[in-house]
Amino acid sequence: MSGPLAGRVALVTGAARGIGRACAVRLAEQGADLVLLDIGVVSRMATVPRGLAGADELSGVADEVRALGRRVVSRFVDVRDGDALGAAVRAGVAVLGSVDIAVPAAVVRSRGGAWTMPENQWRAVIEVNLTGVWQTAKAVAPVMVAQRSGSIVFIGPDPAHRPAAGHAHLVAAEHGVWGLARSFALELAGTGVRANSVDPGPLDGTGQAAVADAVLYLASDEARGVTGSSILAGPA
Repeated sequence: MSGPLAGRVALVTGAARGIGRACAVRLAEQGADLVLLDIGVVSRMATVPRGLAGADELSGVADEVRALGRRVVSRFVDVRDGDALGAAVRAGVAVLGSVDIAVPAAVVRSRGGAWTMPENQWRAVIEVNLTGVWQTAKAVAPVMVAQRSGSIVFIGPDPAHRPAAGHAHLVAAEHGVWGLARSFALELAGTGVRANSVDPGPLDGTGQAAVADAVLYLASDEARGVTGSSILAGPA
């Protein structure tokens, strides 16, 4: 399969569902081989009421990517585990040859009052949605710097997501990611590695597809001069 990303390898966390899945499939449609990571069965999070993705969901996405003629490495990885992330990156490079694009899209969600939620609930969201994003970017950056090329596309905050009751931990993590994207862009300047963010608007209907299209743009050569920037994606 040809396409603007032919010959490149994209690593996506949270790849089994949601934005992560949408991005993985879109990048594969445009020629990229994929390293697909999701938490699967390797960890339990009692403070997250929504079920985590299962093995069948990640394998289903891998099948979609293979059906597009692309190569796939898939792993169950908890993004809170830096050693496991590093091993997954090394596995991707060993099998596929490189990691050229990274989309840290793994998130968990819960609801709790800013001054009433238990500490473990706060930590679960911050450690996945912020620290996990940092650890993913940290794991791929040395590979990209050695290659003198790469694109890290963070999933940032919805600009309309102002602090609301029950969302303090989510908002804090989202805006932390926004800052991470700019920090990585600054520190990677001159290395050939770019860092940007896509800030999702409403995700109903075509919202996830719009985010995936924005990620594709930032991962492609069309955005070769773009770093330290944000794109608002989603229905108008």
